[in-house]
Amino acid sequence: MKTSSRNFTNIDKLFFGSIFIFLAVTMIFTRSFLGVYLYGYRIGELLVLLGLIATFYLMIFFKKINSNSLFNILNYCIIGIVASFLIVTIITKTGLTNTYTFKSSSYIWTIGFLIIGMFSANFLETFGKKLILLATFIPMIIYIFNTGNYPDFLINIFKEFSDKFQFIKASDVFLCIISIYFYLEKFKIDQRLKLFYLCIYVPLFLPMLIIQSRGSYVGIIIFLLLVFYFERNYIIKNKKRLLGYFLISVIIFIFSTFRVSGVSFNSDVTAEVVTEQVKTISEVKDTKKAFLTFYVSDGRLFSKDETTNWRLDIWQDVASDMYNDGILFYGYGYKSIIPQMVDPSAPGRLGRDGLNENVHNYFVTILSRGGLIQLFIFIFFHFTLINIWKTNEKNNKIFIYYLPVMFVSLLDISMDGVQFPLIFYSSLGYFLTSLNNKKNLDYI
Repeated sequence: MKTSSRNFTNIDKLFFGSIFIFLAVTMIFTRSFLGVYLYGYRIGELLVLLGLIATFYLMIFFKKINSNSLFNILNYCIIGIVASFLIVTIITKTGLTNTYTFKSSSYIWTIGFLIIGMFSANFLETFGKKLILLATFIPMIIYIFNTGNYPDFLINIFKEFSDKFQFIKASDVFLCIISIYFYLEKFKIDQRLKLFYLCIYVPLFLPMLIIQSRGSYVGIIIFLLLVFYFERNYIIKNKKRLLGYFLISVIIFIFSTFRVSGVSFNSDVTAEVVTEQVKTISEVKDTKKAFLTFYVSDGRLFSKDETTNWRLDIWQDVASDMYNDGILFYGYGYKSIIPQMVDPSAPGRLGRDGLNENVHNYFVTILSRGGLIQLFIFIFFHFTLINIWKTNEKNNKIFIYYLPVMFVSLLDISMDGVQFPLIFYSSLGYFLTSLNNKKNLDYI
């Protein structure tokens, strides 16, 4: 589709507006929405199919952009990833007609979601600022829903038409906050508004993230520190304004702490009560215990934190078993659950409901499924995406977005699903598209 950056028909507006609404709804309702059935298939499954088709289209699209060597390199990366998938399926005798093959390899096909952001670039150039300012209210909706005010009629709708109802996960909350911020960055929104956005939403969600997920909690802290680093010149020059923002943040954090903990405000609320509530919430997820109590025994890495140790045990078993079985270069393939998850000597890895198949680490998933070769190609693929931003924008601000996402994905199943990579890759597709290079955009 070839569009002008300033002239859109009503059909164009309806089409691209629908994409924006779909992404916004996905941010708010995540897994529950993508589990809705359409003609016998879940929306999430149809999206993986769409991603597969888009992945092959990307190879054709990037091949046409001969003016940008980085896009050519990106093309070779995608070709290498797809080729490694096909080689692994042949070596492991995996059937391409089995739907589980594409479920277990969804981390590959979600790459295709890059095309959503690229495809929408011209439209966003014209209408993006208004849309993203509207999108800044999405985190507030999520917060209201996830702290006791989720409408019953929506719960009933998802229970009836979706395969499951689920409150939004911490990793999805985290991604929503940082993605919207980076859209504000891309559109060069006033720095005062960007920092005010952070001072509202980060303290609002921190108590929730501490309870739900240490990984997402630390991820949002890393994100915040990176923002402060890259905006340090503005912060130094506007200390009084930032002090005001900080005081607002403290008030919001205290309010959110009480709301999340279920304690009501009354005349007996004192500084001691506030301190006690913050301490109680922080103890629920002792981050220091998780990240600072590693030790080595018999050649293996352990942690005194049970959850962290559970994951370390799986990751090390995957690597050592693959090495011992001589499959470290091409992996287990895609036809069944990763063997370590059903190891009878380590019960409980499938979770309380027996449905967990994920190793809770994006790169260990790639290693286990496609081996070292595919893992190296994926790493190079991500470095190429970073280099495209650095070449287009002449700065390193992409790390504000990329590093926290990768950190959270090292500790969660985020990239194994659909909603997280949908938002991540579609946003990246826009972030990495140079609106100054119309020749590139005209191929879409």
